[in-house]
Amino acid sequence: MVSSELKLKNDIRKKAWQPVYFFYGEDVYKPEFYAKQIVDALAADAEKVRLYGSDIDVSDIDAHLATMSLWSGPK
Repeated sequence: MVSSELKLKNDIRKKAWQPVYFFYGEDVYKPEFYAKQIVDALAADAEKVRLYGSDIDVSDIDAHLATMSLWSGPK
């Protein structure tokens, strides 16, 4: 499903999450901005790790998911 920017803003405001988000486009700022908005809203009190596809592989993701949080909160 392709979603408009207005729908995305409304979903973030209402906390009506989709199972997967894929951001693309020529504007580098907007995908980063909306990804941060979603992560901040979903994991307000959690330890956050942001991984970029060009810098990681599957074993890096697995390692982050398998380790405990340093601060004993959700990760």
